[in-house]
Amino acid sequence: MTATTLSGSTEFFQLDEADTEIVSEIQRYIDLQQQGSDLSEEEKQIRDSVEEFISQRFINDIGNFVLLRDSDNIRASNRPLAEKLPQYFNEADDFTSIHPNRYFTPADGPIDEERLDRLRKQYNEVHDSDRDAVDADLVAYFNSIWTYERLKERRVGLILDILDIVGFEQLHDEFGLETDREQLQKTIRSQTEREFEKRLSMRSL
Repeated sequence: MTATTLSGSTEFFQLDEADTEIVSEIQRYIDLQQQGSDLSEEEKQIRDSVEEFISQRFINDIGNFVLLRDSDNIRASNRPLAEKLPQYFNEADDFTSIHPNRYFTPADGPIDEERLDRLRKQYNEVHDSDRDAVDADLVAYFNSIWTYERLKERRVGLILDILDIVGFEQLHDEFGLETDREQLQKTIRSQTEREFEKRLSMRSL
């Protein structure tokens, strides 16, 4: 996730349409980041506090994790999703063969394959020299895919995956995955919704 970058924060928290208590604080954080180093000590503390809030409650979440080789992770860095995906798919077989990463593939996730092909082609043509040359509509499309709402969806799916793996064979249907998987999914989603309501509250800051 790129919540600590300017464009990432705007897209991730859906500032233009979100109705949450922390929207104004996130916007203030973006404004402070744009001022660069010309900040008072109080402003730096506010900026750092919000950044820590974002890291603890959104970046460090199971729903945000993908499994990468070190070289991929270093290249992708903290960029918006539209810049990360071409890096991930440089070695597509390695990336897509890891089950949790399927959310970021056209086959199992929300990503349009034709747009992904166009994005990869354009980034391969410009490399890092002129990212502004990449189609702005493509960039907006891919950055809009990764929001806190999407993170919640992925979190539910990954928890179900984990329960599939960790259950003891001696305990038949330990978590109810076989008898009522749909109800279990609803329960996890409900718990996730409550958790995110707390995270998005000003009381969390």
